[in-house]
Amino acid sequence: MRRVRDELERRGYRVLGFQDIKGAEASVILDAESRENDFSVSVEGSHRHDDLLFSVMTPCLLPPGAAQRRF
Repeated sequence: MRRVRDELERRGYRVLGFQDIKGAEASVILDAESRENDFSVSVEGSHRHDDLLFSVMTPCLLPPGAAQRRF
């Protein structure tokens, strides 16, 4: 998870929180945001299962040349 944090920081993300929880249910939680592109990233990891859960929130993305339409 530290490598993920370092890479996000290298790409200009600001780390909002990093929590490394020790013990039987050890886990890691990372929250970061990029003011440049309005993305936010949340990563949760479990040492017990070697799993990572990535959540990414983005602004509405349109393909190049497309215009926003209202319905």
